[in-house]
Amino acid sequence: MADRDWVWAILGCCFFPTLFVLVVHCQNLTSSKQHTTAVIYAISVRVVSAVQAVLASCVGVVIATSCEDVLRDRHWLTEPYAWFMTPYFYYDLVAMYLAYWHKTRRVQVMSTTESVVQFVRDTPLLVLHHVCFPLVCLPVVVWLRKGVGDFFVGCFYLIELAVPFISLRAVLIQLHKEDTVAYVLNGAALFVTFSLCRVAIFPYLYWVYGRHIGVPTYHVPFHIPVKCTTGCAGVLMVQLYWWVQIARTSARTVGTLSRKLCNVYDVSSVGKEKVS
Repeated sequence: MADRDWVWAILGCCFFPTLFVLVVHCQNLTSSKQHTTAVIYAISVRVVSAVQAVLASCVGVVIATSCEDVLRDRHWLTEPYAWFMTPYFYYDLVAMYLAYWHKTRRVQVMSTTESVVQFVRDTPLLVLHHVCFPLVCLPVVVWLRKGVGDFFVGCFYLIELAVPFISLRAVLIQLHKEDTVAYVLNGAALFVTFSLCRVAIFPYLYWVYGRHIGVPTYHVPFHIPVKCTTGCAGVLMVQLYWWVQIARTSARTVGTLSRKLCNVYDVSSVGKEKVS
């Protein structure tokens, strides 16, 4: 590992926890005790998550737009950001546990060990993702790809573009703002960004690679290692599952808000008729 890699990793270890502490402190100063500690921690987790996603998306745009040769062109940010981002997942796991602990301790007294075990039982997929993803992502980006495909790494960083809207939705739920126009608009933005950056991006990458090597998109799976197609297919299946869930949630939210607006309009119309 080069010295500069240690620097980026250490920066990530310092940046995300520090930002979390600052957001918690700012909320304690401004909330005037309106929110519980559990809510403050939950919101802070989401704010830091959104910041990381914005950073990753910006890095992804810079890398992808800088590479004319999608296979051979290099950009200096590609590997440093992988090192910087890796500590985020472990910080986020700890931060989410702290929010969980503050939430559950109000209804159930548990020891630290019992609380950690319960957290893992309640969120097994989340814990598995945060532990395993960096262990796979970092070696692939830094070593296994052997300096090839910075463009594709940049595009994968863009997957994070949907996260700010996921975080904002969670914050609005914490603040009990599910019936607001802001929640509906955020849901629409989430659906669009998720569709583009987590679903459509996979056929787009196959199309780009096919154009680069001069074959139709449907021939690309036969020109790349099977493990690449298998990995992309597995990730895409997960994204499609969440895409369906987001679509259903957005549809229910729009339907509920529409019915409430219709009820308000009907009540208003009846009131005007009585006055007249």
